[in-house]
Amino acid sequence: VFGGAAGQVACAVARRLGMRRVIAHPLAGVLSAYGMGLARLGWQGERDVGRRPLDRATFALVDPVFAELEAEGRAILSRETREEIAAAQRLELRYRGSETGIVVPYTPEPDTLREAFEREHERLFGYRRRGHVIEVVTARSELETLSAPPTWNLPQTAGEPRPLREQTLRDRDGEIAIPVYARE
Repeated sequence: VFGGAAGQVACAVARRLGMRRVIAHPLAGVLSAYGMGLARLGWQGERDVGRRPLDRATFALVDPVFAELEAEGRAILSRETREEIAAAQRLELRYRGSETGIVVPYTPEPDTLREAFEREHERLFGYRRRGHVIEVVTARSELETLSAPPTWNLPQTAGEPRPLREQTLRDRDGEIAIPVYARE
């Protein structure tokens, strides 16, 4: 469980399942914020590129789109950080006439992109359509800071924690004694 109501949700689910004990992470109430604090700063952007066939002529149109996206992402991230930033470009490709696109890492080699797309298509759908036109749907750029995220260590306790006291809890099933522990 996680989130501000983690304990309440866990207890409600446990009650429905007939469980008598719930064990929650010490940061259950703040795990989303904790994860955000550990994440690297990043930016993602995309542009439609007009469903053009996968060929070298299309790359002449795609390369400036990637440059625009990267410049936009760097401008936005530079307002937040002075850290070094890495960029990755990806293309969403699909067989002409289908609606399901597959995202593959960009390389300016049509044959390499075709192979990457068809391999992933076969993995997902079980077949390839050799010789069928592949179209370029979307250009995507992903930027991320390169620094290591911060590490936060939880305090460690020696041995089994002992309750400070017991508190009586009344619910629809009656009264039960609940051990109360120091959060630390």
